[in-house]
Amino acid sequence: MKQIHEVVAQNLAAYRAKQHMSLDKVSKLTGVSKTMLSQIEKAESNPTITVLWKISSGLRIPLSALTSEVETKVDHIRREYLTPIDTGNEAITIYPYFPFDTKRGFELFVMEFDGKATFLSEGHYQQSEEYILVNEGELQLLIDREWHVIREGEAIRFQSDAAHTYKNATNTRLSLTVTVFYQEKND
Repeated sequence: MKQIHEVVAQNLAAYRAKQHMSLDKVSKLTGVSKTMLSQIEKAESNPTITVLWKISSGLRIPLSALTSEVETKVDHIRREYLTPIDTGNEAITIYPYFPFDTKRGFELFVMEFDGKATFLSEGHYQQSEEYILVNEGELQLLIDREWHVIREGEAIRFQSDAAHTYKNATNTRLSLTVTVFYQEKND
């Protein structure tokens, strides 16, 4: 998932190219300087909402045309661009590689635990399933009052609509790839 300034950069550059517009012309239509527009297109600047409104109003396009990520056939996610989820525990880091998307019905993230770290997850939505692959270390997982030990290279699947606990009982690093599938709620 791209940062918002990268999405805006890509969308503005694509719009200009499609409309065969120079930076000078966009500057005149929007009241935003050529320098600022150039920095935005190079993702060197994170524009304010005011600047985004000026651009969208001047070009007569919806604000979402600048801020919405265009669906692509390939998404290449680089860890250094991800913003970790704050767990409230410095010993645990969660990287959201593919955040929940209603169209796809799942989310995928990597969890990293320092030695002896524990994390309680309140249950996910009803009828959700969690798939965990242990990349490094050994996971102890408490599900329905039963402990499961999953070692490096092993995986586990379970109904994740009830609380469950992840535990690194060792002093070495633990790394997991977690995918949670959410089935549609039937009303």
